[in-house]
Amino acid sequence: ALLAEIKEQKGKIDEEHREQEASRTAMRECYRDCKDPRKLRKNITAMYHELILEENKRGKEADGVEEESRTDDAEGDDVDAYQKEFNRQRDYLEKCMMTLKQKHEKAAHVHRSTNTRVLQDNVTLIREINNLRREVSFLKNERAAEERISSAASTVNSESTSRDSEKEAEMQQKVGLGPLVMERFVALDSN
Repeated sequence: ALLAEIKEQKGKIDEEHREQEASRTAMRECYRDCKDPRKLRKNITAMYHELILEENKRGKEADGVEEESRTDDAEGDDVDAYQKEFNRQRDYLEKCMMTLKQKHEKAAHVHRSTNTRVLQDNVTLIREINNLRREVSFLKNERAAEERISSAASTVNSESTSRDSEKEAEMQQKVGLGPLVMERFVALDSN
C-alpha cells in the first residue's frame, strides 16, 4: 500500500513536471510571437484553454462526476461572463473609436474650409496690394512728369526774365539813364 502511494505521488509529480514544461513551451511560443498582436492573442487564448481550463477539468474529474457537472456549468458561466464583459468592452471601445473618427473628420473639414478661406483672403489682399503698388508707381511717374513740365516752364520763365533784364540794360545804355533812374522808372511802371 505504501509503495502504491509512492508510485501514485511520483506519477503526480511527473504529471506536474510535464504540465510545467508544457506551460514553458507555450510561454516561449507567446514570447516568439509578441511582436504580432494577433498571433499573441491567439497563443494566449490557446494557452488559457489548454493550461487553465484543462487543468480545472482534470482536477474536477478527480473530485467526482457530480461536482464536475456543477463546476462545468459554473466554469461555463464564468467563461460566458468573461466573454460578455469582453464583448461589452469591445463594443464600447468601437463606439468610442467611431465617435473620435467622426470628430476628427469634422475637425479636419472645418480646418480645411478655414484654410481655404484664409488662402482666398490672402489672394484678394495680394491683388489689392499689387493694384495699389501700380497706382503709386503711376502717380509717381505722373508727378515726375509734372515736375519736369514745371521745371521746363520755370526755365522758360527764367529765360524770359533774363531777356527782359537784358532789354532793360540795353535801354539804359541807349537812353543814357543811370541805374537809379531806371529803377525808379521800373518801380513806377509796376505800380
